[in-house]
Amino acid sequence: MTTRADPARSARITLVTCLCLVGCAGVWQPLSPEVLASGAPQSYDRALVVTRDGYERQLTTVVVARDSLSGTRVDSTELHISVALADVVRLEVPEAGAPSALAAAGGFARDVLVEVGKFTGSFVKCIFGGRC
Repeated sequence: MTTRADPARSARITLVTCLCLVGCAGVWQPLSPEVLASGAPQSYDRALVVTRDGYERQLTTVVVARDSLSGTRVDSTELHISVALADVVRLEVPEAGAPSALAAAGGFARDVLVEVGKFTGSFVKCIFGGRC
């Protein structure tokens, strides 16, 4: 017995996959080197740290001190790390006022539905109306 693919199910799976991809992505804003060089203590809820060896670490509860920064790895609530500021190539924090992942996913889904509607309309006119 042969089963036919359910196009609605395929569309739902594709949409959920796209939403997950958009939701996992974040908008990061690099901090200027002057901010780190100022020596003033700073703290951030989340940060992306890139070191000289090219390793990227996402940290939570980040504290920047005069000569180092420390934080907790996002994949562990118990693994705290410290990095010398001399080893930090780039420090990024989530962009303030960035659209939420849900809003971005909604906008993406809306754009996809608009394009699918346009294609469907053109297809129906071509097949049934003879206006290709």
